[in-house]
Amino acid sequence: MISTYARCLRYFAGRGSEMPAASRDFVPTRPLRVLRLTPYFFFEQPPNGHWDLRVEPVGGMQVQVTEQTRALAERGIGQLLLALGHPGVPRDLEILPGARLITVRLPHPAPRSESKGMVGLLANWALGSLLWALRANLQGKARQFDVVHCHCSELVWTFLAAPLVARLLDLPLVLTVHCSALFTAHPGTWIEALGHPIAQRAERRALAAADRVLVLTPRMARNYVEHRLVHTDRIEVVPDCVNPATFTRPVSDEIAAWREKAGVPPGRRILAYVGRVAPEKGWIILVNAVARMDASDLHVVVCGDGHQLNDFKRKVRERGLSGRFTFTGFVPRRVVRLVLGAAAAMVLPSLHEELGGTLLEAIAVGTPVVASAVGGIPDVVTDGVEGLLVPPGDPEALARALARVLAQPWNMRAALDPAFSSEAVAERLDRVYGAVCAMNAARRCVSLAAAPNVSSPGER
Repeated sequence: MISTYARCLRYFAGRGSEMPAASRDFVPTRPLRVLRLTPYFFFEQPPNGHWDLRVEPVGGMQVQVTEQTRALAERGIGQLLLALGHPGVPRDLEILPGARLITVRLPHPAPRSESKGMVGLLANWALGSLLWALRANLQGKARQFDVVHCHCSELVWTFLAAPLVARLLDLPLVLTVHCSALFTAHPGTWIEALGHPIAQRAERRALAAADRVLVLTPRMARNYVEHRLVHTDRIEVVPDCVNPATFTRPVSDEIAAWREKAGVPPGRRILAYVGRVAPEKGWIILVNAVARMDASDLHVVVCGDGHQLNDFKRKVRERGLSGRFTFTGFVPRRVVRLVLGAAAAMVLPSLHEELGGTLLEAIAVGTPVVASAVGGIPDVVTDGVEGLLVPPGDPEALARALARVLAQPWNMRAALDPAFSSEAVAERLDRVYGAVCAMNAARRCVSLAAAPNVSSPGER
């Protein structure tokens, strides 16, 4: 399905990036400067030496935002990120040449929530971002930037903050919807259920305010267009990305060294779970599926952290499966490559997911995936080619699919499409930024031309 996905991507790509005739002569007088709003950012090596789970477990959005930041910086695009930051991280930090991160988190108590870090932390980030934008407006610093780009999850605060910050700074707005409250996410708790309708309304308003809407999959583009939330000239598919220089197939000596260090018993076939441990990731479905399987040589390696990690471990013990699971906790990206390369299959049993960057990383290293047929995953994975698809929330179907993949070496007939490379995604973003800035410049010219001439008193 990678090739089909690429065809759909090419259909939507560029439809919103065509410059109108009035703006084709627009030539930037300096390198683009982008103000990026994101509560999520991933430090491979946090300045304070450790990743604070009270703030946010490492997940796909953090990895994707960080990888995009690196690729955009290599293209010479200036970036200022307003992020949540982490305890011990300087409030103003140059993370790459031309890319700075400013922590906008305000003082905040630290109660733990079940799935999304500290209670109210995203609201705290949104308020901090608005206050920063207000100060920038009052100090006349808005013109240091050309465009605002906000990365939105399914929660209300990113959708609320994005249009307000753009309006305060009088800048065009690009919106990346990583997970839609309207079409992807499903509330996992009663608290999330209460806030879900509010997030859906905020998403609609943010979509209407955006100059350009970026989505991860053709499925999401079709949903927005067919429900008349976004016109085709304002939407583009910009998927998750993989750095091809990082995610190459590891050699056997690398894999053997990692297996020994991780303590994986010899002769065991590895099933890799890589990502946050949260309710929507379907970890309990995985435990119940493994309990149904007879494969004594199967070993599950869980790479990732989350507020339900202890629940995950307890459920494994209760099912008598402790000898078939290894929990590594958070590991660096270079180790993720080794885990995926060592695995006979990667499992993604999510209850909702729009794409899943780890899925792309597995395909990049040549490892088949067994994933839930949710969100845009069927746009990327063809059942029987890159792996197998199963209904979400069905441990019996997951067990059967895992047994089928593990029964014999999987023939990976498809390689990862170059459209998913970091460089291709950065090039696409660069083009979107240029088109949005050109259209904004054209609008300003039209407004100035239409404004009535006001003569001075001496000229009357």
